[in-house]
Amino acid sequence: MLNDTSVLEPLPVKIRTWQYTILYFLFCFVPFVLAQQVFTVLLILSGVGADAIKNLNKEVKLVLKSHQNGFENIEELVPIPVKVALWEERYMAILEFVKLLNELFNWIFFAIYGSDFVAVLGFGARVINNVSRRLTKILFLLCSAAVYLTYETCFVVWPIHLHEESTRLPFSIYQLTVQVETGRGSVVDDKHDTYDIKHRRVDLRKNRLVHLLQIFEDLVYNFPCVISGAGLLDCTRGLVVRSLTLTLSLVVLAKELMDKSDHKTKSLGGGTPAHNTTL
Repeated sequence: MLNDTSVLEPLPVKIRTWQYTILYFLFCFVPFVLAQQVFTVLLILSGVGADAIKNLNKEVKLVLKSHQNGFENIEELVPIPVKVALWEERYMAILEFVKLLNELFNWIFFAIYGSDFVAVLGFGARVINNVSRRLTKILFLLCSAAVYLTYETCFVVWPIHLHEESTRLPFSIYQLTVQVETGRGSVVDDKHDTYDIKHRRVDLRKNRLVHLLQIFEDLVYNFPCVISGAGLLDCTRGLVVRSLTLTLSLVVLAKELMDKSDHKTKSLGGGTPAHNTTL
């Protein structure tokens, strides 16, 4: 069996099975494993970025929860602008990190995701248009399609998680902004003039803090963290949904075209008498 030379039929190339196995291992299996390792690095680093944004969101929610009943006095507003500046600095660092990931992996992600999409499409078409009734052949096609479908969906969970965490952050900032705007501190004093001065100080600090929060919210909203493939594929939940929908649509279209072609062939074969070519 290892000396069989029909492994590449119907191609006019004679190569023994053991030789083909070695070539397949060196030039197919090994590059595939190396490519998956590179892709795994991207997935792990995307998870690191997602955790960083998640921790940042937790800190915003912690401040929001600690002041959910308003501000008892003006001094509680003092440390928040410093925290907002630190949050903004941390988010800018995360954006730089994601930018570096895109510079290093954008074409790799585009090639790998595109290859997986084409593989799923090809195996899906083979499953639907398979004329063989052998169970092993059908199971092979189904398992192959399932494997590459897993690469196309489950393997991009962390980049998708990175994007979704960055889209959750603006709402937490908005909640904190509303709480600062509507919250009232205790500034009552015996003298009317003192009360008026303190009240103006509260409004001034609140307006300044609201302005800082709005700037931070605009930054996070307008510049979400997303892994991109060659500037064409943004790794989001919508990308996976569109890919699956397009794959299913093209497979069904291929099935319809094959059925029409078979029906047309049978109609022509049944309606036209066969020519006698026997001499």
